[in-house]
Amino acid sequence: MALGLARLGLMTIETLWISLAGLVPVYLGTKLGTRVRDRMDAETFRKVVLIMLIIFGVILVGKLFAS
Repeated sequence: MALGLARLGLMTIETLWISLAGLVPVYLGTKLGTRVRDRMDAETFRKVVLIMLIIFGVILVGKLFAS
């Protein structure tokens, strides 16, 4: 995929570094999520994740109408 984007001129060295830098928070978030999931009941974890997704969705819709 990266090669295809590079051929189209959409993947530059700058965007590559930004993408690589984005892997750090993804990795840390995954580790944190795993720890939290291990300490929580599965049903509670699902509910927390669902509530977070709903909140983020509402925020995104709010930003859409605010601009």
